[in-house]
Amino acid sequence: QRYVDNPLLLDGKKFDLRVYWAVVTSRYEPLVLYHPGSLRVSLTDYNSKDGPVGQLLTNAAQQGKGGHSDDVDEKSRQPLTALWTLLENHPNRPEWVMKAPDPKVYLECEMRKAISAVFQAFQEKVFVTGRAADTFALLGADFMIDQHLNIYLSEMQSGPGLPHNTKAVKDVMDVMIPGLASIVLHIRDAHLRGGIEVPFPLPPSNFDVIVNGSQLVLPSFCAA
Repeated sequence: QRYVDNPLLLDGKKFDLRVYWAVVTSRYEPLVLYHPGSLRVSLTDYNSKDGPVGQLLTNAAQQGKGGHSDDVDEKSRQPLTALWTLLENHPNRPEWVMKAPDPKVYLECEMRKAISAVFQAFQEKVFVTGRAADTFALLGADFMIDQHLNIYLSEMQSGPGLPHNTKAVKDVMDVMIPGLASIVLHIRDAHLRGGIEVPFPLPPSNFDVIVNGSQLVLPSFCAA
């Protein structure tokens, strides 16, 4: 992977975004969902890539190996609202709005597009029509942003952790997990009634649909 040598910083520290996506398996067509997540933040001020290794780490478990105690967990995870506030007040905002009038909307859309592209590239491996209907996979995706508002997909997580040890993550889990269960059960019940339709009609939730049946779906605020 290319090294991002000019990362956007939060209070002088490197961070990345952990968001979530789900693939719901039906007998017919795929359903891919996106859910916002939180920020994973380094506990060490960032200077350059030649500084101490701790400044480069955003993974809380890896940072914990350096002797940090549990009371710093909250600092290692921040809500997405911390990023949106940063975008509003950052000195680079005049440059960013030349690229995207609303930087928040731009980043939200780019993450959805990236996840959709990954799914489409590996669809034959992660979705097989008629196999294990009414099951699902919850996955993670990590993104970095640089000083010019470029966004990079750094990693896909096949088994993202679902901790409750920080408020930022707990707030996501408390909404996301019941919401996903509701969607999976809704589709299962439709199968049992024999009235399934594609694209799938879904109950209200905090998930955004990015693939519904054979249709690529983006929110109305995203450009095509």
